Amino acid sequence: GEPRPITPEGVVGNIVSPDGRSLIAFDSHGKAAIYPIEGDERPRPVPGLDDKDRIARWSGDGHSLFVYPRGELPIKVSRLDLATGRKELLKEVLPADRAGISQPPNIYLTVDGKGYVYRVSRYLMDLYLVDGLK
Repeated sequence: GEPRPITPEGVVGNIVSPDGRSLIAFDSHGKAAIYPIEGDERPRPVPGLDDKDRIARWSGDGHSLFVYPRGELPIKVSRLDLATGRKELLKEVLPADRAGISQPPNIYLTVDGKGYVYRVSRYLMDLYLVDGLK
């Protein structure tokens, strides 16, 4: 058939549910909503998602999301239940060496939320003290 838009113009997203039926997309104000990929359903808000939350991924069963607050250390990963909007803290992750971290870390999780990897950007420099210059 003919291609058709899933979201309105200006709404972007790439977080597809495990069953391939839904997509989480963000409007120009950063508000997230769950968009159906097929059918005529309207998008619905993500219950319990705070403005400061980043979505790491869908859970493997598609009933929840793994989220964490943007820009905070330690990284506090929670499971956000999409039916109730309730968050349950799963783990706190803190880089072993926090020196020079210039941007908030991003975390990537496995579908069960047990395994993870994170990425940090560091800005390190050396400071030299010189005596006796005129």
